[in-house]
Parts: sequence; C-alpha cells; structure tokens
Amino acid sequence: LGAALVAPLFYILVSKLSAIFQADWLVYLAQKPLYQYIDRLRIAGFICIIPYLLKTTQVKWQSLALKINLKAYTRGFLRGCFLWTFLLLCIVLATHKLQMRSNWHLSIFKAFSASLLLAFIEELIFRGFIFEFLRKKHSIHKSSALLAFLFAVLHFSLCNEGKTNNLPVFLQSLQCAWYSLTSIWGNIHWPYFFSLIFLSKILAALRLYYNSLWAAIGFHQGLVFTLMSIRQVFLF
Repeated sequence: LGAALVAPLFYILVSKLSAIFQADWLVYLAQKPLYQYIDRLRIAGFICIIPYLLKTTQVKWQSLALKINLKAYTRGFLRGCFLWTFLLLCIVLATHKLQMRSNWHLSIFKAFSASLLLAFIEELIFRGFIFEFLRKKHSIHKSSALLAFLFAVLHFSLCNEGKTNNLPVFLQSLQCAWYSLTSIWGNIHWPYFFSLIFLSKILAALRLYYNSLWAAIGFHQGLVFTLMSIRQVFLF
C-alpha cells in the first residue's frame, strides 16, 4: 500500500524532470511503466524496515551471515554462470531458435553491477531475514520449504495492466497493488514456479553449507549476470 501511494509521485516527477533536463538516465527511468515503480518501491520499503523487523522479531544481524566471504561468493558466482551457460546450450540444441541481435552491445559492467544489486537485495530479504525468521519457529527443512514456496509465489505477484490503463495514475497504482496480490494464481506458469522452488532450495543449501549469505548471493548473481549478458547479444 505504501509503495502504491508513493509510486505515482516518483512516476510523475521523473516524467517531468526528463522533459526538462533530457539526461539519459532520466529518460531511461521515464520510459519505465508504473508497475515497475511500485515493484521497486515495495522492495526498497522492505529493505528500509529490516532494522525494525530485526528488532521486533529478535533476529540478530549476525545470524544473517553477511560477513563477506570472497571464496564462497566467487565459487557461487562461477557455478551460477556455468549453470546458465549449460541451460543456454540446452536451449540451442532443443529449439535452434537462438538469433544474434543486429546491433548488439555487451556491457559487462552494467550486467555485473545490476545483477549484484538484484542478487544482494533478494538474498538479504529471502535467504537472509525471512529464512532466519522461519528458522526460529521451524526446522531447517521446513523453513527451507516454506521459504521456497514464498520465493516462487512472489515472482508472480504482478500488476494486471490491462485493467488499469484508463484510470488516473493514482488509481492505477492502487489497482496495480491490489492485482499484484489477488491475481497471483492466475499469473503462475507452473514449470517456472517449480524451477524457482528448486532454485530457492539450492540457494538456502549454499547459504547453510558455507555459513555465508555471500555464497547464495554469488550463485544468484551468476545466474542473473549470465542471463543479462546473453540477452544483450541474442534474441531467444
């Protein structure tokens, strides 16, 4: 609800500023649809209240295993890159539909930094705080299963844009937030759903095996980094 109330203000402000200053990054943000503002703001909101949640739930910062472990991070990253490269090979062999973009440009730094930020945020929320919160009440196996289900379900928490386009932007935002909760089961693609459950179990296992969240961050980033790089070069 908070994200839905704040998102239109950012959306309108960015649109007006991009028309005035014509900065590349402002134009880029102005092209983003409203639902992406809501999605990013609800993630940012959760990150902002983690200190409060840690205090109220008595989950300790130390239990999140955020101390940097370069060895675990590097191994995880390389494993993630290898897995998506292997998946790409399977796609090519199975479909023969992979085509190179006509004017492709590969930005390694952009893909690396964006994938690191995304992986860090998602792992801090899921394999960090939520996992530790669940472990205070359940066994490791049950906590991992509950977390995997939640992780998979929330990937289908999407706006239904077709029902909101003709409304004022503030009402669009509120309806977007509503549909992101009520339309989850209508959006689910089951093969992807079970893949996400499997992925979450792998990430939780890495985090426990290395006793470091950075092992999960590295693996998650390796997957996203490879996918982002591939998408810059190929159409598939």
